[in-house]
Amino acid sequence: MFDRFMQNVKSLFGKKDVFPVEDGEEKNWIIGTSQEEGLPIIFRLKTGISDPKIKRKYAWLTIITWKYDDGGNGMPDNAEKMRMTILENTLEEQVESTGTCLLFASRTGNGLKEFEYYIKDRQTFIDELNQALEDHEPYPIEIDFYHDPEWEEYQKISEWAKQ
Repeated sequence: MFDRFMQNVKSLFGKKDVFPVEDGEEKNWIIGTSQEEGLPIIFRLKTGISDPKIKRKYAWLTIITWKYDDGGNGMPDNAEKMRMTILENTLEEQVESTGTCLLFASRTGNGLKEFEYYIKDRQTFIDELNQALEDHEPYPIEIDFYHDPEWEEYQKISEWAKQ
């Protein structure tokens, strides 16, 4: 169903290196590396989201996917990496900061960048996203929404990360 990221996690991260981040703004995140089809994958997962009030507010799993030419090494080139960073920062500063969404996972590698969010409302998210990006060149992204009020995707990823 909606656990595409988790399918990738299970298949590619049989062997993983996970590094908890313990201070600064990235506290409560883990950063890790693995391989998929012999190419490097870098992932980041938010841990410790347990407040039921938060989970009730954000019932929609939203996956933003950006496919890119990996040039044979799995990773985006510097120009594309910069655009991805601009997109992520814009989402954080202009959409996530309003309380509309909550980033909990991202991955980069093997020609694919994914951002996974939980959001409150699909239309509000799209409206805020469009407003935030109105002065940007178009991004080659796809957005998929899945109703996930029980946070099943987050639970699967969190359980995997604890292993």
